[in-house]
Parts: sequence; structure tokens; C-alpha cells
Amino acid sequence: MSAFIVKDSTINKVVTFISIDRDNWYKHYLTELGYDMDKHFSKEKLAKDMFFLNCESVDARYKEGAAEEFRKLDFRYLVDINVNPITALKNLSCWLYQCTEGDIDKNPLYLAMQKIEGCIAKNIVRNLREYDMAERG
Repeated sequence: MSAFIVKDSTINKVVTFISIDRDNWYKHYLTELGYDMDKHFSKEKLAKDMFFLNCESVDARYKEGAAEEFRKLDFRYLVDINVNPITALKNLSCWLYQCTEGDIDKNPLYLAMQKIEGCIAKNIVRNLREYDMAERG
């Protein structure tokens, strides 16, 4: 398996979506880790923490300092208003996959984001017409 550092926009889409999603009853996973998604500085901290976790995964895959060889570690959080649930899910899934090296999958932030991925996916499915029409067991 290979690992790479995701684009800033990948993380920005995820963090923006989590902060604006009206159905974000899953926000408590981040609150438990000290993130307040109503405060910009906290969104920025979450985004930077996600970026550096991705860098740790790349370093674990290749060697210490490899992340910096891939790109400058100049991540910037910018709100991305062009995000919807499916885009957020796809970008979060990409980030999670790129953070599977070393022991990253035991990191509390990684574990919280895995749970959030499932919540976003479940919300998408629940909003499908097919879901409403499906027969109950």
C-alpha cells in the first residue's frame, strides 16, 4: 500500500461539512476530544490536527520526515462552501484511507472520524427515496 498527503481541500471540505451539517448529531465525537465546532479556531485546530495525522501516516509508511519531502507542511484551513454530504463522505473516506499506516488507526481523532464517516453515510442513505420505500423486516 502507498500513502500520500491529501490536498488541503480534502480536509477543508470535511471540516466545513461537519461544522455546517444540521444533522450533525455525531458532533459529540469531536466535542469529547475538545473540539468546539461552533468556534472557528477549533475548526482550524481540527483541520490542522487531521493534516498532521495524515503526515504521521506518511512518515510511518516511508520514513521520518517523508511527509515534508512530498510537500511543504503549510496546510491552511479555509471554509469550503461548495460541500455536500456525498462530497464530504468521499473526502473523509480518502483521508481515512491515507491515515492507515503505523498506529494511526488507534489515534482518538482517527477513531472519531471513522465513526463520523459512518454517521454521514447513514444520513445519506436515510435521505434516499429508496430507503423510505424499502419494506421493513
